[in-house]
Amino acid sequence: MPNYTTKKQYEENWYWYLTGENKEGFSAEYESSVRLFRRVSGLFPGKPRCFECNRPLSGLGSWLTRTRPSSFSPRLCNSCEQYMRQEEAGAEVELSMLFADVRGSTTLAEKTTPAEFKKLIQRFYRASTEVLVQHNAMVNRLMGDQVIGLFVPRFAGSGHAKVAVAAALDLLRATGHEDREGP
Repeated sequence: MPNYTTKKQYEENWYWYLTGENKEGFSAEYESSVRLFRRVSGLFPGKPRCFECNRPLSGLGSWLTRTRPSSFSPRLCNSCEQYMRQEEAGAEVELSMLFADVRGSTTLAEKTTPAEFKKLIQRFYRASTEVLVQHNAMVNRLMGDQVIGLFVPRFAGSGHAKVAVAAALDLLRATGHEDREGP
């Protein structure tokens, strides 16, 4: 990826990164560089590919480019994430956020062994991450007994609020809230 270092350029890049839309003043040079980078990255074998730069995320091409999935989303690569995190910048965009936690986790932790509680929380993390990824969210946090998913227009689409609600319902199902015995 080309290297742009001004705060304004990072903010424009973040806006594009989150929405897929160019702001007025967005660098045509940057956009051209990204297109070329995507074409070159497409020459390396492997699937799936980074949504942003087109680098392979698995297989021989991934090994050659030293690319792996981002911590935000398996649809992005670690290099794109690292590039966007270089500068303390961001963009003001409309998005939807899903926050979920394990209800009564303190009481549950007191009634179980640390190993059992750890296993439960890890199961919650796996289920919630799977649901968030299926709904094209960016996994923002897995911390304590909670998870936060961000549904940005670039990945979840313009109907990101509806996508977030569908993800919340799927998360309830995935964690057993439809079971008679409870979650």
